[in-house]
Amino acid sequence: MGFSAWRCGVAISALALVAVAGPLAGCNDPANSGGSVTGTLGRAKFFYECIAPSDPQCDAKSNLAPNVDGLSFPPIAVGARFGILEKSDFGTGVTSVASLGDFFDLDEASGELVALRKGVGALAAYNGSKQVVDTAQIEFAVPASLRLLFATEVGDFQSGAIVIEPGSVRGDVKTTTVYNVRVFPVDDKGRPLAGAFPIAWTTSAPATLKFRDPSRTNDNVVALETGTAGRSTIAVKLGALQASFEVEVKP
Repeated sequence: MGFSAWRCGVAISALALVAVAGPLAGCNDPANSGGSVTGTLGRAKFFYECIAPSDPQCDAKSNLAPNVDGLSFPPIAVGARFGILEKSDFGTGVTSVASLGDFFDLDEASGELVALRKGVGALAAYNGSKQVVDTAQIEFAVPASLRLLFATEVGDFQSGAIVIEPGSVRGDVKTTTVYNVRVFPVDDKGRPLAGAFPIAWTTSAPATLKFRDPSRTNDNVVALETGTAGRSTIAVKLGALQASFEVEVKP
């Protein structure tokens, strides 16, 4: 099945090779690229593209980034969504890209690629005459489990006062502690996998442990803020995988 997976405002089709109107200069050096691979013929370069904040491959949020080599195309999780960009400064006139095999497909409604099965899939770049300019291989792996990483906690002083007197220190200070938590899928070899999944974070006791920004609970990184004393279970669902942990907040 052919597709044109450009994410720069051009037409997309899953039925045939589609000409890309105008040069692809807007796709060069994509800021949200998460790695690249040069084609086997050395005539084209393909960049991995994130299509949602839930993709752990392409963000710079804190020190929790998965250890994936940014100079090579990352392994992609089966079931995840992603994009491909082609850097067209090789003088080969690439106008479209097509999938070879059924390892991934195009969701026409969103213009996103969907990883379908495990293995090494191939793609080909074509010119305006529908001649193959270059090809490349991409690896797809099945998520085996979720990995959770925690950043160093940060204390926020909300209110109160501290009095320092000769021989003593007294005060009443209200504080909160914020934890940044990242989740991402790994394969059976423990390798972090790229790709965006639907993510859902929940807390069992919001008064004890809440999300600092509730609008970000579908992201792969969340900030948890402590509240009243008690216990709260934080659960995360990413695709078909789930994980949870319990936090106790002491007075």
